[in-house]
Amino acid sequence: MRTCILLLLLIFPGWLYSQQVADTSYHPIIEDPEYESGKGSVIFIDEGHHNFHTKNGRYKAFSTLLERDGYQVKEYKGRFNKKQLAEGKILVISNDKYVIFLPDTAWVFDRKTPVYNVKGWSQGAFKKYGEGRIVVFGEAAMFSAQLAGEQKIKAGMNREDARENYRLLLNIIHWLDGKLD
Repeated sequence: MRTCILLLLLIFPGWLYSQQVADTSYHPIIEDPEYESGKGSVIFIDEGHHNFHTKNGRYKAFSTLLERDGYQVKEYKGRFNKKQLAEGKILVISNDKYVIFLPDTAWVFDRKTPVYNVKGWSQGAFKKYGEGRIVVFGEAAMFSAQLAGEQKIKAGMNREDARENYRLLLNIIHWLDGKLD
């Protein structure tokens, strides 16, 4: 038992520092919020199906950005049911069981990291469906703002080369909310 505890004490600090954490300092400017604070549509973030990105976890910047735009962002825990879903207007499901890993180590990229031409692959799609709308993207992290590893490498909307991602996210949410056509 002592060996297991010692092993955990030796492994845990390294594991903790190698993980991705939300960048709570990320707050891009929203010049004209869609709604007054807390008066917007309810947006549920699914947390009931082993989701990797959660409202107060890796999607903290996502939820904070939408709340700053006036939306009411809430966790959705448990099984889906019509009565509870009817309380919201938008449901976000991020990384619900199926994931893909390309680098050997998460967020570690170098000259040996395989590069694939994705021309013709669907990276994102949107469609009106019946009375609703749906948007699907192939990567959830692009709408997060995370710090990865010991060096706290920026990953997601907070990266310098992704500085317009937050505007894309706002436009997507506004379209889903029926504010854009």
